[in-house]
Amino acid sequence: LGLTERLELDAALPVTLGRTGTGISALTSQTPSSLPLTTIRDARLGATFSLAPRTREFPGEAFGVAARFELGLPTGDETSFAGDRSFVTIPSFAADFRGGAFMAAGELGARLRQTADLAGSRVGSEVVIAFGVGAELRDGDKLSMHLEAMALPTLVKQNELGLDLATGKRIATGSRPPLVPAEWQASVRSAELMDGDLSASVGVGTSLGLTGESGITTPSVRLIFAIRYAPLGRVKTAE
Repeated sequence: LGLTERLELDAALPVTLGRTGTGISALTSQTPSSLPLTTIRDARLGATFSLAPRTREFPGEAFGVAARFELGLPTGDETSFAGDRSFVTIPSFAADFRGGAFMAAGELGARLRQTADLAGSRVGSEVVIAFGVGAELRDGDKLSMHLEAMALPTLVKQNELGLDLATGKRIATGSRPPLVPAEWQASVRSAELMDGDLSASVGVGTSLGLTGESGITTPSVRLIFAIRYAPLGRVKTAE
């Protein structure tokens, strides 16, 4: 929801539609249970403020810069990998450039959260690094292709676990390589409907596996379908 030309408020309720596996129950229980097929994840609230605003009419100025802040609410089930055990604050800066048919964007930020231990892999606060490029194949953004990559270097130490024979519990016996979830995605977007104000995109991507087992929080394959509505005045611009 755009309150002004420079300030936007956001709300999101992510839903996972299909999952398989047992999560970490195979390591923590003698009778592992399957993850729920569908689940509601953590809700998110946020705001975006444009530091270098561009006009709303497409395509607008060549450069745009914005400061973003999101708050993740622990509404999902953390025991089934559907959410965090604590609130997550996500400050970031995003910038993009558009010149002719070429476009590029990047984001730098952080995810600040309480650390959770998943069988030795510690998921805690992370740095957010993302970059993408795209090309317009038809005028008016009626068809475009995009390629992007994202990495989330974790800021907490990773432990190698061993079994303490005296207590029967797992204890830290050393350190693992840094946890760096990373993935890439290729997508196609079309803005054919409602004079270009309604666009749809479909994308597919996989884990980059930068440091061996660093993809613990990254799916082996991710499919994304998105629908977006924004009045961008494409017809007016074309005239």
